Amino acid sequence: MIERHIYTALKNGIDELEAHPLRLERIFRDYYGLAQKEVDTIRTYFEANPPSVIHNYARENSSFPLYAIILQGAEETTKVLGEYGGMVDFIEAQAIDDTSAVGANIYGSIFTYNYEIITYAKLPDVALYYYYLAKYFMIRERDYFISQNLFDLTLGGSDLAPDARYMPAYLFGRTLRFSCQCEMGVIGDVIPRGDKTSGIHIGVGVTVGVESGE
Repeated sequence: MIERHIYTALKNGIDELEAHPLRLERIFRDYYGLAQKEVDTIRTYFEANPPSVIHNYARENSSFPLYAIILQGAEETTKVLGEYGGMVDFIEAQAIDDTSAVGANIYGSIFTYNYEIITYAKLPDVALYYYYLAKYFMIRERDYFISQNLFDLTLGGSDLAPDARYMPAYLFGRTLRFSCQCEMGVIGDVIPRGDKTSGIHIGVGVTVGVESGE
């Protein structure tokens, strides 16, 4: 599940900065160009208030600051020719512990997924700082996403407009958009196939002699 991969990427980044807080200073001082005094303030706040990570929108009783992972949409954007993505061979059948699946068709297509990682905080500056941390975490884990067979990774972002449906009035938010593509293959039933051709039938009682082995 891609949501779980995003969760892992964010948690790995948070854990890294908790274990090595000097790296947080480097992010804001060297990457984002903030003055050391402000960087010190960010580090002090982060060490006392590391963000939590949840799936779906925040609730009134959630612990803030936090990152909320939201699926905005998923769409089948590319289909292979005839929806045919190959055939199960013996090695693949062993991997799924079903040798009877040898020869089954694989129906494949590519889905595009769009997620939002919403940063919620009680202070506007904290929402801003943690948004930039989320972007850093996601870029940092690109090799991890690729290792999970995701591709065409894209990031974007925007402020989150106040909306009581998605954010309590006393909170501030900013959203990081993440899109990716992933191939999905589904194994179908085994389709019986002929194993011997004796000729090509071209008319009543007429066969051109083409012989093939088993």
